[in-house]
Amino acid sequence: MKNNVKNYTSKDLITALWSETLDSAYQKMGKAHIRHLPVINDDGNIIGIISDRDFQRAMWVQSDDRIPKARFDVAATVQSYMTTPVESIKSEARLSDVARRMVIEKISAFLVVDNDNVVGIITHEDLLRALVNLLETRTDRDDRVELSVSDLSYNSPVGQIVNSLNLAGI
Repeated sequence: MKNNVKNYTSKDLITALWSETLDSAYQKMGKAHIRHLPVINDDGNIIGIISDRDFQRAMWVQSDDRIPKARFDVAATVQSYMTTPVESIKSEARLSDVARRMVIEKISAFLVVDNDNVVGIITHEDLLRALVNLLETRTDRDDRVELSVSDLSYNSPVGQIVNSLNLAGI
Protein backbone atom coordinates (compact mmCIF):
# COMPACT_ATOMS: atom_id res chain seq x y z
CA MET A 1 0.00 0.00 0.00
CA LYS A 2 1.70 3.18 -1.21
CA ASN A 3 -0.42 5.53 0.90
CA ASN A 4 0.78 4.33 4.28
CA VAL A 5 3.07 5.98 6.79
CA LYS A 6 6.13 3.78 6.23
CA ASN A 7 6.50 4.98 2.64
CA TYR A 8 6.98 8.56 3.80
CA THR A 9 8.83 8.02 7.08
CA SER A 10 12.19 9.71 7.59
CA LYS A 11 14.23 6.80 8.89
CA ASP A 12 17.57 8.36 9.86
CA LEU A 13 16.73 9.91 13.21
CA ILE A 14 18.91 12.69 14.49
CA THR A 15 18.43 13.04 18.23
CA ALA A 16 19.22 15.46 21.02
CA LEU A 17 20.35 14.45 24.48
CA TRP A 18 17.98 15.66 27.21
CA SER A 19 20.81 17.44 29.02
CA GLU A 20 22.22 19.07 25.87
CA THR A 21 22.17 22.87 25.69
CA LEU A 22 19.50 24.46 23.53
CA ASP A 23 22.15 26.15 21.44
CA SER A 24 23.87 22.84 20.67
CA ALA A 25 20.61 21.10 19.74
CA TYR A 26 19.50 24.10 17.66
CA GLN A 27 22.76 24.03 15.71
CA LYS A 28 22.36 20.28 15.14
CA MET A 29 18.83 20.78 13.81
CA GLY A 30 19.95 23.62 11.53
CA LYS A 31 22.84 21.63 10.05
CA ALA A 32 20.51 18.73 9.24
CA HIS A 33 17.81 21.07 7.84
CA ILE A 34 15.12 19.47 9.98
CA ARG A 35 12.48 20.83 12.35
CA HIS A 36 12.08 18.07 14.96
CA LEU A 37 14.57 16.24 17.18
CA PRO A 38 13.56 13.24 19.26
CA VAL A 39 15.07 13.65 22.72
CA ILE A 40 16.92 10.77 24.37
CA ASN A 41 18.00 10.20 27.95
CA ASP A 42 21.43 8.98 29.06
CA ASP A 43 20.38 5.36 28.32
CA GLY A 44 19.44 6.20 24.72
CA ASN A 45 15.69 5.90 25.28
CA ILE A 46 13.43 8.44 23.57
CA ILE A 47 11.76 10.53 26.26
CA GLY A 48 10.52 13.58 24.36
CA ILE A 49 10.68 15.66 21.22
CA ILE A 50 11.79 19.23 20.60
CA SER A 51 10.68 21.22 17.58
CA ASP A 52 11.55 24.50 15.92
CA ARG A 53 8.56 26.04 17.74
CA ASP A 54 10.02 25.00 21.09
CA PHE A 55 13.28 26.69 20.15
CA GLN A 56 11.41 29.82 19.11
CA ARG A 57 9.79 29.97 22.57
CA ALA A 58 13.21 29.83 24.19
CA MET A 59 15.17 32.21 21.99
CA TRP A 60 15.75 35.89 22.19
CA VAL A 61 17.23 38.10 19.53
CA GLN A 62 20.23 40.25 20.22
CA SER A 63 19.17 43.66 18.98
CA ASP A 64 22.57 45.35 18.85
CA ASP A 65 23.63 43.24 15.88
CA ARG A 66 23.06 44.60 12.39
CA ILE A 67 21.79 41.16 11.51
CA PRO A 68 19.65 39.75 14.33
CA LYS A 69 20.92 36.46 15.70
CA ALA A 70 19.03 33.92 17.78
CA ARG A 71 20.40 33.44 21.28
CA PHE A 72 19.55 31.11 24.13
CA ASP A 73 20.21 31.30 27.84
CA VAL A 74 23.52 29.44 28.23
CA ALA A 75 22.05 27.33 31.04
CA ALA A 76 18.90 26.31 29.08
CA THR A 77 18.73 22.62 28.27
CA VAL A 78 16.60 20.58 25.90
CA GLN A 79 14.80 19.00 28.86
CA SER A 80 13.32 22.37 29.84
CA TYR A 81 11.64 22.92 26.45
CA MET A 82 10.93 19.47 25.02
CA THR A 83 7.45 18.00 24.70
CA THR A 84 6.70 14.79 26.51
CA PRO A 85 5.33 12.18 26.08
CA VAL A 86 6.12 11.65 22.42
CA GLU A 87 3.17 10.62 20.28
CA SER A 88 3.62 7.73 17.88
CA ILE A 89 1.85 6.05 15.01
CA LYS A 90 2.26 2.59 13.49
CA SER A 91 4.20 2.29 10.25
CA GLU A 92 1.27 0.53 8.56
CA ALA A 93 -1.18 3.36 9.34
CA ARG A 94 -2.77 5.19 6.44
CA LEU A 95 -1.58 8.68 5.62
CA SER A 96 -5.11 9.95 6.16
CA ASP A 97 -4.98 8.60 9.74
CA VAL A 98 -1.75 10.45 10.56
CA ALA A 99 -3.02 13.65 8.93
CA ARG A 100 -6.28 13.43 10.86
CA ARG A 101 -4.40 12.97 14.14
CA MET A 102 -2.11 15.89 13.34
CA VAL A 103 -5.13 18.12 12.81
CA ILE A 104 -7.08 16.93 15.84
CA GLU A 105 -4.14 16.79 18.25
CA LYS A 106 -2.35 19.85 16.76
CA ILE A 107 0.90 17.89 16.44
CA SER A 108 3.34 18.35 13.56
CA ALA A 109 5.32 15.11 13.96
CA PHE A 110 4.89 11.54 15.18
CA LEU A 111 7.45 8.89 15.88
CA VAL A 112 6.81 5.88 13.66
CA VAL A 113 6.81 2.49 15.33
CA ASP A 114 6.92 -1.03 13.96
CA ASN A 115 6.51 -3.88 16.45
CA ASP A 116 7.08 -1.46 19.35
CA ASN A 117 10.41 -0.30 17.87
CA VAL A 118 10.92 3.27 16.70
CA VAL A 119 11.75 3.16 12.99
CA GLY A 120 11.58 6.86 12.15
CA ILE A 121 9.55 10.05 12.20
CA ILE A 122 6.78 11.43 10.02
CA THR A 123 6.13 15.15 9.89
CA HIS A 124 3.66 17.50 8.25
CA GLU A 125 6.32 18.13 5.62
CA ASP A 126 6.36 14.40 4.80
CA LEU A 127 2.58 14.58 4.30
CA LEU A 128 3.06 17.49 1.90
CA ARG A 129 5.60 15.36 0.00
CA ALA A 130 2.96 12.61 -0.22
CA LEU A 131 0.45 15.15 -1.54
CA VAL A 132 2.89 16.31 -4.23
CA ASN A 133 3.52 12.69 -5.26
CA LEU A 134 -0.19 12.01 -5.47
CA LEU A 135 -0.82 15.13 -7.55
CA GLU A 136 2.09 14.43 -9.89
CA THR A 137 0.97 10.83 -10.36
CA ARG A 138 -2.55 11.96 -11.16
CA THR A 139 -1.45 14.52 -13.76
CA ASP A 140 1.18 12.17 -15.25
CA ARG A 141 -1.52 9.55 -15.93
CA ASP A 142 -3.60 11.93 -17.97
CA ASP A 143 -2.12 15.19 -19.21
CA ARG A 144 -5.65 16.37 -19.95
CA VAL A 145 -6.57 16.31 -16.27
CA GLU A 146 -6.46 19.76 -14.76
CA LEU A 147 -6.64 19.91 -11.01
CA SER A 148 -8.47 22.85 -9.60
CA VAL A 149 -8.94 23.90 -6.01
CA SER A 150 -12.50 22.60 -6.12
CA ASP A 151 -11.31 19.20 -7.40
CA LEU A 152 -8.90 18.92 -4.47
CA SER A 153 -11.35 20.32 -1.97
CA TYR A 154 -14.33 18.19 -2.76
CA ASN A 155 -13.35 15.15 -4.81
CA SER A 156 -10.31 13.56 -3.20
CA PRO A 157 -9.36 12.21 0.23
CA VAL A 158 -6.20 14.33 0.08
CA GLY A 159 -8.37 17.39 -0.49
CA GLN A 160 -10.24 16.63 2.69
CA ILE A 161 -6.91 16.39 4.53
CA VAL A 162 -5.76 19.69 3.00
CA ASN A 163 -9.01 21.36 4.07
CA SER A 164 -8.69 19.95 7.59
CA LEU A 165 -5.08 21.13 7.86
CA ASN A 166 -6.10 24.56 6.57
CA LEU A 167 -8.98 24.85 9.04
CA ALA A 168 -6.64 23.89 11.88
CA GLY A 169 -4.17 26.55 10.83
CA ILE A 170 -1.47 24.06 9.88
